[in-house]
Amino acid sequence: MDSLNSFPNDYDVYKSHKELAKKKLLDFYRLNQTKPKTIKEYLDLIGPSNEYLNSKISLMKSNKNLMEALSDKENLKKFLSKSIFDNEKVDFWAIKEKDYYLVFEKNDAISVLSSFLKVDLSKQTTGRPDDIALAGQKVLLKAKTNVVEIEVRNDSRSHYRQIRFNMIREKTINLLKENFFETKVLANKIKFYKRSL
Repeated sequence: MDSLNSFPNDYDVYKSHKELAKKKLLDFYRLNQTKPKTIKEYLDLIGPSNEYLNSKISLMKSNKNLMEALSDKENLKKFLSKSIFDNEKVDFWAIKEKDYYLVFEKNDAISVLSSFLKVDLSKQTTGRPDDIALAGQKVLLKAKTNVVEIEVRNDSRSHYRQIRFNMIREKTINLLKENFFETKVLANKIKFYKRSL
């Protein structure tokens, strides 16, 4: 909730402040051929009352708290259970890979994912000249690379202050298959897996 509440309730306020900030950022980039690098430089350029900038700064802080909470393995298990399986409503996970559906038992899948995924925050990027790309705008669940990205959507009125849980299918399948073995195939379309010991 803190991540969502980093943004103003009114989408129109957010949008108008975003447009003002983008204009200032473009003007700055045209003059300097670079973007501001620190929060202070952004505040000096855009101003301390700009809700677009303030939302990014607030989100960075709330995502740090979320990262710390999800670093606790029990919290991560609960989060994955709710995000993927809606807690007790689903018992198995079927993921399509080419012509097959791969089926994993919920508790085993959560156990493997929570064991191998590490929580991190996104880094500051250069991005577009008219965008504020501060660190900590996303919470990441990583194995060797990002497997899950958790971010607040603000791209339109219909997708304002919504959490996006973006799981990269191929990386998830690879992580699961490395820790499970195939037990049976049904109708040449469904492969069941059991966790390796």
